[in-house]
Formats: sequence, structure tokens, C-alpha cells
Amino acid sequence: MATSTTRRVDPPVPTVRWWVASSASAVLAAGLAAIVPNLTVAIVVGLVAPAVVLGSFVDAKVQRIPNLYNGHSALLVFGAAGAYAVATGHPMAVAAPVGAGVVVLTALLLLTVLSRGQFGLGDVKFGGVLAAALTLVDVTVLPDAALHSELGFLVLCVHLLSWVTLSFLVGGVYAATRLLRGNRAPFAFGPFLAVGWLVAVAAAPAFASLVAPLYS
Repeated sequence: MATSTTRRVDPPVPTVRWWVASSASAVLAAGLAAIVPNLTVAIVVGLVAPAVVLGSFVDAKVQRIPNLYNGHSALLVFGAAGAYAVATGHPMAVAAPVGAGVVVLTALLLLTVLSRGQFGLGDVKFGGVLAAALTLVDVTVLPDAALHSELGFLVLCVHLLSWVTLSFLVGGVYAATRLLRGNRAPFAFGPFLAVGWLVAVAAAPAFASLVAPLYS
């Protein structure tokens, strides 16, 4: 007896014209250069932020972040980390982002298991990439001596935790608002991870200033 199976067809992924992405990169890089007093940070985030924004846009539209977006974002982050490590002779530029990415990826994967798939795997990968990018920013603004100390490690952890907490806090408020309106449908969480990440990046110099006086 023949049986038939139904395969879920994902909605098409929206595309963005190359000139829109290029313009977004230029605007973000210029804005960050004005806000963040560190050229390396402005360059790194100017490259990564458009991919983050585009990934969030796709997630908001179709409620999934394809591997293509996460993969390209990861290449940008770790490519920038490798280039910075070679230019400065600083191995922590690669080791710290990799470690942060693995830790956050594992934590979000556990959340996916506990929530029985309510937290998507695209968000898990997205979170891992963002964690690596945020830690790379920290590596560029923290004093070298701090990166090899327990205090510097603590600052990295607190900064990551602040980003995750802010993202889930804002996302939780949004979810509660939807529930009050009787809407129990799933929603995209990628945009909340991205918003929290952008705020955390803007706050990176403040976190660095907490430990800089101790190593000056």
C-alpha cells in the first residue's frame, strides 16, 4: 500500500538589493565611528552589523534565519578576528570569540531542547555568532593585560550576560504583550537578540573603562 508524506515548504527568503546592503554598511560604520572611540571596533561592527540587521529582517519576515545568513555572518566575525590577531599578534582575538560563541551556542541549544523546539535553531546559531562578535569588540577595547586576568575574564562574562539578559527582557515584554492580546502564535526572536547586541556593542567602551584604570 502506497503512502504519501507531506513536506513542509518554507516561505521564500526575502532578498535585499546589493546597494541597500552597501548603504547600510556605510551608514552603520560612520555612525559607530562617531559613537565608539575606537576605529577597529567601528570597522568590525560596520562589517558585522549589516549582516545582523539583515538576518533579523529575514527572521521577522519568515520566522527563520537561514544558514546562509548565519554562515556569512560567522565568516565576517572570525575573518575579522583572524585579521586582528595577525595584525596585533594577539591570539586572544580568536580564542575569546570562539570560546564565547561556543558557550552561548551551547546554552541556547539547551534552551531549544528544554522548550521543545520553541526556540529555533536559527536563533541558536545567530546567538553564537553575535556572542563571538561582541567578545571580539571587547578584545579590541580592553587593555591587553586585562584580557589575561580574572577581572578581564569577568568583564567579558558580565558583558555577554548583559546582552543576553537585555535581549530576553525585551523579548519577554513583547511576548507578554502578545499574550495579553490573546496572541499565542510563535514570533521571531532574532530581532531581539540583534537589538540587545547593538546596545551591548555601544556600551563596550563603558565596560572597558571599568578595568582600564587598574592597568594604566
